[in-house]
Amino acid sequence: MSSYSQAKILIHENKDLVDHFGGASSELIAMGETKLGVQFPSDYRKFLLEYGALTFGAAEIYGVFTEDFENSGVPDAVWATLDERRVVKMPTNLVMIYNTEMGEILCLNYRELNTNQEPKITS
Repeated sequence: MSSYSQAKILIHENKDLVDHFGGASSELIAMGETKLGVQFPSDYRKFLLEYGALTFGAAEIYGVFTEDFENSGVPDAVWATLDERRVVKMPTNLVMIYNTEMGEILCLNYRELNTNQEPKITS
């Protein structure tokens, strides 16, 4: 069972802890990919199509849910990544998907690929 499938089970078992934006369209996801200059991995794409972005308890999993990437906010992965690229010169091979708010940021790292040639998650 994939990690995404396991996460979906956890989400469905704890619906009272979950709030999501509703699924993003394929067109909106493609716009986000173009804006960031990347292609999202298949499991993240599934997450975006189903949830857009979500909160699970206090955790916010960043996603795609609006076309206005420049004027959005958390938990918009495109906005957050573009903002970090501007503010702290975050490398373009990283895409933010989670911020612990305790100094750790999880990113899709397009310089470190898994066996499926998709980015690994790094902090």
